[in-house]
Amino acid sequence: MAGKVGTNLSKTVDNVIIGVKEIQKSWDEKVQEYRETSTFLIPIDLVNAKDYYYLQVALPGVAKEDIELEATENSITIKAIFQNIESPEGLEPELVIKGLKNGNAKRTIPFANEIKPEEISAKFQDGALFLEIPKVATAKTKINID
Repeated sequence: MAGKVGTNLSKTVDNVIIGVKEIQKSWDEKVQEYRETSTFLIPIDLVNAKDYYYLQVALPGVAKEDIELEATENSITIKAIFQNIESPEGLEPELVIKGLKNGNAKRTIPFANEIKPEEISAKFQDGALFLEIPKVATAKTKINID
């Protein structure tokens, strides 16, 4: 009797472990899918030059009208709306592969140097936003040593 209970308990524990592993695998797949398609990670390249920062922002499929820029003395925020593919009315398409971003996206880039928000120039072409961001010149004072 004790041997049968022990065997059944062992099988139950094994089944629980298998179930937990399947849940973990499913969870890992969902987290990976989220990471690959989440919209808050707008891809950028930032170059720090002598008097300017140069920022390139990848916004494939985003219309110029769906981009908003806000700048302060030490940061710039990019907001964009990634649109879904519209399906014909009455059809319920099945998403086979999920790889494109959709929905609202926002990214704030902080700068080490103070910038001139009123002098930023922006150009949007072929799904890429290019920004030229002038830095505030910092005055240097020579200090005499006694």
